[in-house]
Amino acid sequence: MTLTGELVDDSFLKINDLPAHPHLTIAIGVAATGRIRPAVAQAIEQLEKASVLHPITPGRRNRTWEANVLVGLLANLEAGTLA
Repeated sequence: MTLTGELVDDSFLKINDLPAHPHLTIAIGVAATGRIRPAVAQAIEQLEKASVLHPITPGRRNRTWEANVLVGLLANLEAGTLA
């Protein structure tokens, strides 16, 4: 699945919000958006399918996702290699 304008426009977990939460859990998503857990879980699933987020913890309980590109950009910025 590729990231489409529709996904970005319809998802209340917006790509622009990820810098505030480079590591995301469902609980963080609920607190950040005020949405219910199932809605946040669905949004995270969509962002995972679009390769925006990937899980960094094993299993299905208490999972944490990471914003792939964002973490790489931050690492490059810290290393002074951001062009």
